Amino acid sequence: MAGLGDSLLMQQLPSLLVAVPLSFVPLLYFLEKVGVPARGAALAGMGLCLLLSFLPWVEGTELPISASPGGWGGLLGIELLLDGRARLFLPVISAGVFVSALFGTRWSQRWPLSFYTLVFLLFTGANGLLLTNDLFNAFVFVEIAGIATHALVAFRGDGDGLESAFKYLMAAAVGGILILWGIVLVFTATGTLWIPLAAERLADAPPVFVAGAAVLLASGIALKGGLVPMHAWKADGLAGAPSAVAALLSGPILTALFGFGLRILYGLFGGFPVMEGASAVTGGVEGSFGVLGSAGEVRELLRGMVFVVAVSSIVAGHVMALAQSRMKRMLAYSSIAHMGYIVVGVGAGGEAALAAALTHAITHAFMKVGWFFVCGELRRTRGTDRIAAARGAFREAPWLGGAAILFSMSLVGIPPAAGFGSKWVLVLESANAGAWGGAVAIAAGGALALPYYLRIVVRGFEPGRPRAATPVPWDSSESPSCPEPAAELAAELPEGAPPHDTTGALGVRAVAILVCAALILGGFAGYGLLFSEAFSVATELVGSVL
Repeated sequence: MAGLGDSLLMQQLPSLLVAVPLSFVPLLYFLEKVGVPARGAALAGMGLCLLLSFLPWVEGTELPISASPGGWGGLLGIELLLDGRARLFLPVISAGVFVSALFGTRWSQRWPLSFYTLVFLLFTGANGLLLTNDLFNAFVFVEIAGIATHALVAFRGDGDGLESAFKYLMAAAVGGILILWGIVLVFTATGTLWIPLAAERLADAPPVFVAGAAVLLASGIALKGGLVPMHAWKADGLAGAPSAVAALLSGPILTALFGFGLRILYGLFGGFPVMEGASAVTGGVEGSFGVLGSAGEVRELLRGMVFVVAVSSIVAGHVMALAQSRMKRMLAYSSIAHMGYIVVGVGAGGEAALAAALTHAITHAFMKVGWFFVCGELRRTRGTDRIAAARGAFREAPWLGGAAILFSMSLVGIPPAAGFGSKWVLVLESANAGAWGGAVAIAAGGALALPYYLRIVVRGFEPGRPRAATPVPWDSSESPSCPEPAAELAAELPEGAPPHDTTGALGVRAVAILVCAALILGGFAGYGLLFSEAFSVATELVGSVL
C-alpha cells in the first residue's frame, strides 16, 4: 500500500468511480443469464464502489487527481477531477447507497434486476456530479440521475408511486432547464464549458451575463434540492416512493447535489457571493451592474438573498413537518429545513462556517437514511406510514425504537449524537458574520423539530397497538386519498394476537451501521468542530475542499 498513491490505479481512479457503477448496469443482466443472482452481484458491486471511494484517503495520495477519458484533456474533451471536495463526499454517497441496498433487498426481491440496475444508474449520476469538471457533462450526469430517480420513485407501479414520480419529473425538468440555461449563459460569455477556463474568462465577461448565469444555476440547484420557495413538490415527490428509495434521495443524492453546488460556487464563481473578501462575481471583477449598483453592492444583495432563502427553508420545513400525519412527508419537509441549515453555513463565509456546513451535510445524509429505514420497517409491519399507526411498535421492537431515538437526537441536535457540534458552530459563525436571523433560525429549528420526532417516539412506546393491515413482503404504499378509518387505527389487536414479522437480517445490519455512524460522527466529526485541536484539522480539510 506504500506506493498506492502514485500507482496507475490512483491515476485512473476518477474514471473508475464513474465507470465501475455504470458497467454494472448492463453487467447485472449478463450475470443473471449465467446463473449469478442479481442481488448478490449488485451488493458485491456496491461494495467494490465503496472500497474505491475510500482510496483517496490512503496515505501518500496527492490531490487533485485529474483523468481525461479519451486523452483529449479538459479543453477539448471530458475531465474528471478528484479533489478535496469529492474525496469528502464520495464515501458518504457510496456508504449511503450500500446500506440502502442492504435495506432494499427485502422489498425488491420480486424485481432485483430492474431495481439494482436503476440504483447503479443513480449511483453513476451522483459520482459523476461530484467528479466532473465540465459544465455540460455535469448537466448530463444530472439527467442520468434524474432518469433513474423517476423510475425508482415509481418502481412499485401503483397510483401513489406514479403520482409522486410525475411530480418529481416535473420539478426535475424545470430544474434541469434552469441549469441548462445557466450553462448556456456561461458558454456565451466565455466560449468554453471547462470550469477552470470558464472561471478565468468570467473575469472579463459582461457582469450581467455572469450574474444571470449565477442566478439560473443557483435556482436550478435550489429547485432540485427543494429549497424555499421551490419546495412544494418535495414531500409529494417522496410520499409515494419506497422507503429505501426515499432514503437514497434524501441522503446520498442530496449530498451529491450539494457537492455539485459547491463546485459551481467555488470552482466557477470563486465563492461569490458568500466568501469574505470577494469583490465581485469571480472574486476579481470590479465594475457596475447597471441599475443594480456596483459589484460589491450586488454581492451583498445576493448574500442577503441567500440568507432569506435559507431561513425561509428552515422555518417552512419545520413548520410543515409539524403538520404532517405521514412519516415520509414529515421527513421530506425536515430535509428542506436541514438544507436551509447548510445554506446558512455556506452563506456565512469563512472556513469555520463551511466546515460546520460540510459536517452537517454528512451527518444529515446518514441520519435521514436511518430515519427512512425506521419508517420503512414501521410501514412493513403496520401496513402504513401514518404516525397514528406506530402505536406500540417500539415496544415490539426495542432496537428499532432505540435507533429512532438516536437518529432523532442527531437531527434535532442533542448531544452526544451527531449533529450537535455542527449545528452549534453554525449558530456561532452565523452570529459572528452578522447573520443573526440565520443563527436564531438554526437555534429555533431544533425546538421546532423536537415535537414531531418526539410524537413518533412517544406513540411507538405507548402500550397496545392499532389494528393494521397485513404486512407486505416489500415496501408498498396506499393512496393518500384512502386514509385508514380513525376507529380502525385506534382499535387494539385481540389479546395474544401474533406480532407481525420483523425485518430481515440485512435490514437490521443496515440500521445498525447507521447507529454506529451516528455515534462515531457525534464523537469525532461533530465535536471536532468545538475544540481547537480537532477544529484545526476540520479547517485544514475545508482548505483542501476549496
